[in-house]
This record gives sequence, structure tokens and C-alpha cells, in this order.
Amino acid sequence: MKKGLHQSLLKGLAVLVLIVSMSYNAKAQMQYEIGLNIGPSNFLGDLGGQQGRGQTFLKDNNWEMYRLMKGLTFTMIPNEYVNFRLAVNFGRLEGADSVIDGKGGLEEARYYRNQHFKSKLFEAYAAAEIFPLVVLEEDPDDLMFKFRPYALLGIGVFRFNPQGQYINPNGEAQWVISTTGSTLHLK
Repeated sequence: MKKGLHQSLLKGLAVLVLIVSMSYNAKAQMQYEIGLNIGPSNFLGDLGGQQGRGQTFLKDNNWEMYRLMKGLTFTMIPNEYVNFRLAVNFGRLEGADSVIDGKGGLEEARYYRNQHFKSKLFEAYAAAEIFPLVVLEEDPDDLMFKFRPYALLGIGVFRFNPQGQYINPNGEAQWVISTTGSTLHLK
């Protein structure tokens, strides 16, 4: 299994090197793009929710738990065949049973469970966007044939560190993390 994965990665890297070498031989003028990202992020899981049994997708969204995700993207465009992108995104997720508007149904068990968490999010990645069908375009001014499917090859990192609030026997509240699911580590 590992041998097949390594061979696939090497083949992908070879194709990428070939495309990059072709792109630099095209002698196109390098272009750059900088983008700002902003958008909603929300936790959709077993915390919070709406009336009745917990559901998937939009039925159980709690709009008051939405937070903004922010980010920055930098793209180098050496030619029409390939783009190189670096991006970083920051955000925060929260979930809480206390936001449930109980109506006496199955949601009451979640409301009285009273679980919650918060977590900062961090994501960073580097990627190459490869546009293989550009070679089929004949007239650069013909917008009708600008259909450009692309392949994305990249690597990224993601950090998520959920914390819950623990009330000590002396009444003091602390945010704690759990690494095994059963052991609390004070932070």
C-alpha cells in the first residue's frame, strides 16, 4: 500500500515539474494576486441544535454561534497553465447546549446536559492549480470557450484545540482541554 502511494506521489510530482518547466519556458509575464477572505464558520454537531431529535445539516444550526473566519491568500500566476497559491485562515468555533430553545421535547436532554466548547482555528496551505485544457483554447478573446477545469495539488496544516469550562469544587471556572476524551488537563 505504501509503495503504491509513494509511486502515485512521485508521478504527481513529475507531472507538476513538467508543467512548471513548460510554464517557465512560455516566457509569460509573472502576475500576482492578493486576496482577503472573510466568511461565516459554524459548528454543526451534537451540541446545541433546535427542537426535537438532533438533526444533520441546516436544521440544527444555531445562528447565534456563527463566528467570522478571516484569511489572506497570495497567488503567483506565471502563465495560463499553472498558478501557485499560499493561504492562511484564522477563526473560532463554539458550540453550546445552553442556546437550545427548549419546547419540552427530545431537545430538553441536550439542554440539561449543558455541554459547551470553544476553539481557535488555524489553517495554512500551499497549492498548485493546474489548468490542463488551456492548450485547447484557440482564440484568447473567445469567452465562450473559457471553460477551465483545474486540478489542485497541495499540502496544508490545520489546528483545532477544543476547550470546555470546568468549575472547580471551590467554584472557580477554568478552561480545560481533553487529550484522551476522559482526562482533563488544566490550561
